[in-house]
Amino acid sequence: MNYTVIYTKENDGWYTTQVVELPGCISYGVDIEDAQKMTKEAILAYLESVKKHDSKNVSSLKNQYTFISNMFIDDFVHA
Repeated sequence: MNYTVIYTKENDGWYTTQVVELPGCISYGVDIEDAQKMTKEAILAYLESVKKHDSKNVSSLKNQYTFISNMFIDDFVHA
């Protein structure tokens, strides 16, 4: 199966990843290659946990309504 992974480079140089189709499946890595490896392990562990705990069917997780959007804020006012 293919999964959509969002990579975010953090201030410390590490990468945080989020798997869009698997809510709560988050990982990290010191570089992109490490983040990919760790994310693959996180996905496999997530799927194993779903199977073990007879949670929601994994295919139903992929059908959840999820989207990514940009938001432009014209004037930023400090409170």
